Amino acid sequence: MTAMTDFKNEQARLDWDDLRIILAVARTGSLNQAALALGSSHPTVFRRVRAIERKLAVTLFERKRSGYVPSTAASDIITVAQQIEEDIHRLELGIAGLDEKPTGSVRLTTTDTLMFQLLPPVLASVQQQLPGIRLEVSTGNSMFLLEKREADIALRAGGTPPYHLIARRVCDIASCIYYPSTWTNMHSSEMAHRPWVMADATLAHLDSARWQAAQGLLEQAVFRCNSLSNVASAANAGMGMAILPCYLGDRAPALKRLGLPMEEFRSTLWILSHPDLRRVRRINACIEKLLPALAAHQQLFEGKLPAA
Repeated sequence: MTAMTDFKNEQARLDWDDLRIILAVARTGSLNQAALALGSSHPTVFRRVRAIERKLAVTLFERKRSGYVPSTAASDIITVAQQIEEDIHRLELGIAGLDEKPTGSVRLTTTDTLMFQLLPPVLASVQQQLPGIRLEVSTGNSMFLLEKREADIALRAGGTPPYHLIARRVCDIASCIYYPSTWTNMHSSEMAHRPWVMADATLAHLDSARWQAAQGLLEQAVFRCNSLSNVASAANAGMGMAILPCYLGDRAPALKRLGLPMEEFRSTLWILSHPDLRRVRRINACIEKLLPALAAHQQLFEGKLPAA
């Protein structure tokens, strides 16, 4: 009798592959998306979920219009699986931190505006100083989750960074209103009657976008897009006025400033990383080289250089 009980307990045990599948389905709510995340297929994930349910004699997911929803019985399993995943992640980071030399890939996430002109020579300088490093750069205006290892380092402009990340301040970032240099010298009172180029609704969270909306300038927009670097290009082509960071606007040869940089749009440039990466030598080496290389452009970031 005892042997039979032990056999049943053995059969009901979950391994890490089981937990990974349960987590993937719970997070995505879809067998297809879970299969993509796991590098598997829909039929395989379906069979595995059914096999785990038979092994545990419980229903783990309920099929609803919104997708696969974890059952009450799955809640404890998911909590434990998340904890194990975090422990494995910390272990991997700790092992990675034992590198003797700053070699390997470093994943950097930043914005398209920074990559437009300013960052390429900065990154070239970093790579020359650290020839064993391979830089992998992703651009986008949303914050990548550093704690999920979607990136190792983030360069971001903003206010106070998330408390759970290590933040290194580089300098301030100033922004100004610009207009095409082919126009006659302008006064601020003319803004409401001139064409504008501006970010679209995907960037409505920006201080400059909120200011434009509050000033009733949206109706004056003749061009909108989801990229500030493209807004800068459109303004430089003479399509209209724009609010741009000074490191973009002051380098555009066909743009003029309208007044001084505006305090409403001032932000800060940060280098962000996760605390678990503090021991990883290649990450620290990159940050140590990035800081002075970016700080060398402080006058441009803060709008204190003559415009082009």
